[in-house]
Order: sequence, then C-alpha cells, then structure tokens
Amino acid sequence: MINPFTLVHSDICRASSNTIFIDSQAPSPEANPLTQNLPVLNREQYFAASGVIQMSQPVLIKFTSFGNTNMASFAGGQALHEWVQVNSCVVLNGEELALVNPNTEDENWFSSGNTLGEHSQVTAQIMIATEAQGEEFSAMPYIDIIGAPQKIADTFPKGVIGQYNSNHIPNGTNTTFALNQQALAEGPEFCAYKQNEQWLDATSGMNLNIYANTISNADILQTNTVALYFYDA
Repeated sequence: MINPFTLVHSDICRASSNTIFIDSQAPSPEANPLTQNLPVLNREQYFAASGVIQMSQPVLIKFTSFGNTNMASFAGGQALHEWVQVNSCVVLNGEELALVNPNTEDENWFSSGNTLGEHSQVTAQIMIATEAQGEEFSAMPYIDIIGAPQKIADTFPKGVIGQYNSNHIPNGTNTTFALNQQALAEGPEFCAYKQNEQWLDATSGMNLNIYANTISNADILQTNTVALYFYDA
C-alpha cells in the first residue's frame, strides 16, 4: 500500500512559455522549487499515458504572483490568492508532467510574458500528493485529509502524510461523502480532528458505511474543521 505524502509548499513555479510542470522524468530535470522535486503520486500511470489523463488525486494550486504573464486574463483568467482545483495532467515531450488548465482543458495557462529561463516570474502555493519515501510506512492505515484547502495549508504548512479528500468540505451538516479508497471492514476507524485550535479524536465516530464506502459526522465535521481519517484500504 502506498501512503501518499500531501506536500504543502510555496515557491517558484517551474514554467515554460505557457505551461506549469509538476514532475519530470528527463535525464537532467530542471529543479522545481514549488514541488521540491518530489515524485507525484501515481506518476507511473501518468507517464505511461498519452493525451490528457484524469489524476487520481487533484492538485490544488493558489497563485501568489503572475509575474509578467497574462495569466489573469488568458482564457478566462485565474485569480490571485484563490485555490484552483486541477483534476488532469498531460505528458509533454515524453518526459515532462504538466498541469491541465481547467479553463482551457489543455496545458496552456498563459500566452505571453514568461519563458523557461524566466520561470521565477510565477509563484504559487500548492497542495499535491507525492509518493511517500521509503518502506517505513507500508504498515500504516490509509489517511484521508478532510478540510478547506486554506485550513489544511495553515494547519500543515510543511505537508502531512495522507491524501486530500475533495469530496466534502466540513460545514457542520451531516453530509455523506465517499472516501478516497475502498475501506476494509476489519481495519481501524479513527479520526483526529482540529476544532477551534484544539486537537480531538474519535474512534468509530464517522458512521462508516462499508458497502457505500462513505462517512459522515456533523459534530466532528463542523465548519473550519480539519480532520485526518484513518482506515485500512
């Protein structure tokens, strides 16, 4: 079992004349400060694919500077300091993995003002699932990270073991939503959650439905809560 590490980081984007890269299999890949050169989760299936492919885990990116690009207006534009959910990626030149712009449905994020040699012009904050390093995590349960993107980024500024669950943002309702992976009945059902700056925990408190593979809990998942839900998959 792979336990993803969700990287939360702010830095320079590695970009080309119109593209934002998140991973590379090039013999001498250019450094990517934003992703700290960590391998993207499930990278093998992405690099083996042709054309645009749906990512198994969305990437959340928030631009903090557009530099001299026209990203603010290109193809409907992006907004500074707002999280953008990116669900797809594409391999370029057989070795570079790029984010697909949800506005264009291709790899183009801007059309002027930036080149590979000037990639420091675009900066961002990112939440991206990367492959956990080493075998020491092979016995750990799966961990879903539940919360609003900014709350997660504020809570775990250096990243956290687990995988962001984009199916629900806590709002105090008893919303039923799916887990990232199929849970096993005999595994743990444990939730560690942060409410009002205090960490709490609950065992068998998330109303796990094995057949539907869903959880819910209005009391635990209140507005602004960040939760880590542990289970075997």
